[in-house]
This record gives sequence, structure tokens and C-alpha cells, in this order.
Amino acid sequence: TPMFHARLFLENVQYRNDQFGEDDGKPEDRPLFVQFCANHPETFLAAARLVQDRCDAVDLNLGCPQGIAKKGNYGSFLMEDFELVFSLVNELHRGLAIPVTAKIRVFDDTDKTLQYAKCLQDAGAQILTVHGRTRENKGPDAVPADWSLIKKIREHVSIPVISNGNIVTFEDVIDCLEETGCAAVMSAEWLRRNPALFNNGENICAFRMALEYFELERQFPAPPGFVKAHVFKLLSTVEGGLNENPEMRQKIALTSDIGE
Repeated sequence: TPMFHARLFLENVQYRNDQFGEDDGKPEDRPLFVQFCANHPETFLAAARLVQDRCDAVDLNLGCPQGIAKKGNYGSFLMEDFELVFSLVNELHRGLAIPVTAKIRVFDDTDKTLQYAKCLQDAGAQILTVHGRTRENKGPDAVPADWSLIKKIREHVSIPVISNGNIVTFEDVIDCLEETGCAAVMSAEWLRRNPALFNNGENICAFRMALEYFELERQFPAPPGFVKAHVFKLLSTVEGGLNENPEMRQKIALTSDIGE
């Protein structure tokens, strides 16, 4: 799922229903991990218990590097506090009927990164997703993720590790699995640009995917801002796309009716 704020999810019924409503977590959505940001173990557990019957694991986001995460004291801004991070994961490990997993970033210091990964494993994390960049390494000027460090983490722990970062093409998927030895890879930014990225390298027309996306949106309505953001990612850089049609880009930006 997207990242949910544990305290809001627990305390605000409207937020909870908007983020994870009655139609979410159905068999056709499985396997499904529900991801939260949190900084209070008991609150995290209470929120997780609200979804554990409709998902296969609960994931703790320890990787978000954005300013809102710094302000709210969650995501990657907890990574120096090993004691709190351990408590967050261990609380769910002991209190849930399903596994708890975690997604992290790395430190500049290799030894500290390995200690961090081991701390999460010892706390009870069943899977570790590693974004191979530091908290500061973000945005358009970010340097590539460090696959060699992800490999060291994978060798240091006994739980499955998922590699995150530098997955632009299907060939990158294969290269990453071979180089890191990880159980799987994760893609975020580039998957938004190419939803067929994991489709065995088959080149699928972006406009065709956009039409399919609109059809899905009719069946499963989403906020217009979310839909437009996805369309911009999907169609901006392809040949004949929105970067070459500023008038169409402006029309999409201004509309509030997805049907248009």
C-alpha cells in the first residue's frame, strides 16, 4: 500500500476509511503488505491490528527522507535511534498474528549500516527492503544506489533482503539480482514512468498503458491529483508525449475532471 500515518490511521476514522477502505485487502489484492510510518510502538501496534486480517504483513517505513518526515519524526529520521526502531518492530513481532517487515536507507558508515540491519532482524523483521542511498542522497541530483552495500547487508543477515534503487529497465532487474544476491528488487520512480518495467523487457506503448490506467481509474476512482501525477510521469518523456505537447500538458494540469 502507500505509506499510512499510524497515529492518524488509528485515531481518525475518515483518514482510515479513505486510505484503506472496505474494498481494500480483498483476495484479489493479495499478497499485500500494508506500510505505516510510526514513532510510537503501542500506537503502531494498535494501527497494525486494524489491518492484520486483510493483509499478509505490516511494513515499517524507515526510509522516507522528505521534510514532512523530519517534521513528524518518522521515516529515515528515526534511523539513528536504534532503541526506538527496535521497539517499533519488536512490538509488532510480539503482538501481531502476521509478519512485520521494514524498509530502510543506509548510513555512510558500512559497519553502522550492518549493525542497523542486524538490529531490525533481531527485533523480529521478517523481510528487509534496503534503499541503497543515504537519507541525504535524494532528489534529482541523487547519485546511484550502492548495490555493493546492499550485497553486504544481504550477506550479514539471515532474512530475505529486497534491493531498492537504480532499477530503470528490466535488464537492471536481472543485473541487480545477480550483483546483490537479493531475493527481489523494488522500483518506485521508474515504475511510475513505465508500469511495464517488470514485464520481461517487453516494450509496451505508454499511451496504451495510459488508456488502460484511465479504465482502471473509472473502476477504482482516485483523487484527481493522484491520477494527473501518474499521467505526467507516464507520458512526459516518451516520444510524442507531454514534454512535446505543452498545450496538452497545461490542459491536463488545469482540469479537475478525469473524464475529460
